[in-house]
Amino acid sequence: YSSALGTDGVTYTSPQEAPTALHTAPVAVAITVVRNHNFNTTPPGWNVSNTSLTTGAWVRGAPVDSRGPDSDFDGSGQCWVTGNSNNEDVDGGPTVLVTETVDLSARQDPRVSFAIWFDSFNGNPDVMTISASNDGGATWTGVENTGPTNGWQTRTIDVLALFGTPGQFAMRFAVADQPNDSVTEAALDAFRIDD
Repeated sequence: YSSALGTDGVTYTSPQEAPTALHTAPVAVAITVVRNHNFNTTPPGWNVSNTSLTTGAWVRGAPVDSRGPDSDFDGSGQCWVTGNSNNEDVDGGPTVLVTETVDLSARQDPRVSFAIWFDSFNGNPDVMTISASNDGGATWTGVENTGPTNGWQTRTIDVLALFGTPGQFAMRFAVADQPNDSVTEAALDAFRIDD
């Protein structure tokens, strides 16, 4: 409830019967954590595939390359990074990181969140292509083509808004240096699915 002293010296309340009567509203809903990966271990079902890649494949570890992020996003120590050795970046490609397939068909309002880091400089600028699938990877829907992020940035995806009816959900993160003329680095951390 709220109350205020009027200029007439009378105290007014809302609702009028306050503090016996109160305004009420729900302040929280139950959230179910479906997946929560800090990448200190490799999650089951995650995989990397490379096509025409010379260097810079996705690997899981503590960032060490001076061209990539200084540290992981969530402070756990590890994340996914491309070319995680000193002065190694993505050349050719793409290198593609694919999540496990998660059955979201019984979920009410699934949201996916993650942190990304991306940089591409010198030569033609490259992008990180982020896609999602609702059928276990048979088909893919573009989510975002990410240019340089100037550090870690978070993203949230409303699965219902993307697919309408959630199904066999997966994501992929693809990075390539095509043509091979720029310094390109990417990282991914703090991947969650909440309902």
